[in-house]
This record gives sequence, structure tokens and C-alpha cells, in this order.
Amino acid sequence: MALYAPSKCFEQSGKLKRVTDALSVPAPRLSELAKAHGRDWIIGYVTLWLLDLNDYSTVKRKMSDAQIERTAERIYDEYPLKITDLTLFFDRCKDEYYEPSFESVTGPKVLRWLQEYFDERCEAATYLNEKEKKGFNANTDKMHPEVAKKMFEGVGITKVNYRRSGGGLGSRKRNELKRESPIIAEMFEEAAKEKQEPKTTDNDNSN
Repeated sequence: MALYAPSKCFEQSGKLKRVTDALSVPAPRLSELAKAHGRDWIIGYVTLWLLDLNDYSTVKRKMSDAQIERTAERIYDEYPLKITDLTLFFDRCKDEYYEPSFESVTGPKVLRWLQEYFDERCEAATYLNEKEKKGFNANTDKMHPEVAKKMFEGVGITKVNYRRSGGGLGSRKRNELKRESPIIAEMFEEAAKEKQEPKTTDNDNSN
């Protein structure tokens, strides 16, 4: 089963500069994944993005397990997003795009940021619709179709390779996800193996 790892998607985040890019690049919608795998699966998947943000943040006040689960449900239930939307949005959150020097990461705060993103997304969708009516011009459009096709090439082939070592905030949620889904349990195990494998460098290859 093909899964879209947050870490794998973030490798492509440099190519998603604007919300119009997130809309234009081919990527599955959360609703499509939920239809294929079920609501519980997609809630667990959105939870991975929130756990990643929680882990990345250096603030003292972070989301609790209950907040993470509730926020994941609201993100899926209230916002029709694509994988590219999650990539751009959470990348912006990490860069303090919506709130410079924020001192906490809470569920309501993430949802407030997401609403700001979604408002911009609605404007971008209107712009793209008007642009589509006028026709695509390869000489003036910054996003060529072939570029868009290759941007997320390979994403979804690699299973999600996300795991935070040790306990701490969010560890109970990880264990719960692993118990409920054999696929997610396998994902965590693969992530652990990947972390243990030494990375080769150019110097190593030259010897």
C-alpha cells in the first residue's frame, strides 16, 4: 500500500512556493485516501503531520495527545485538502510563517493557521479557475505541466518512514496508532531500521 510520508513530502516542499503550486501539482486528496482506506486510517495519517510539527517545535507548551487527535479529526472533517496542501501548510508552520516566534503549539492555534491558509487557498482556486478559462500559456505560466508531473514523482512509493525515538509527549498516541493499524506499526519499524543504517558520503564512496 502506497503511503505519503511527511518526511518524503517535505523533500519536495522547496518546489511548493505558493498555494497555487499546491493546487496545481498532481496529488491525491485526503477524501480520496479516506475512501480507499477508511476514516480511521486518514485520521491517523493527518495525526502524523501534527506529531511531526509537535516534535519539530522547540516551544515548551505543545499539543497533548487529546489535542492532536481532535485537531486531526477537524482538519479532515472541515478542510478539503490535498497532500500538497499539507506539505505547504506544515512547512510554513515550521518556518513561523503565520506567527513569528510563537511560544506554544496548540490545537486551536494550528486550526487558526489552517483557516488562514484555506482562505488563501480559496482565492488561489478562483485565480486558477479564471486562468484556466483563458487557456494555459507555456510561455507565460511559471508552472509547466511537465515540471508539475515530475515534482512529486516517487512520492507514495516509499512507505511512511516517520518515528520519534524515545517517549515524551505524543508517545502514547504513537503506541495507540501502532496497536490499531498494522500498516502504521510497520511504518514505525521501517523508520527505526532506516535510522540505524549508516549513511554513506562521497568520501566513503571515493575510497
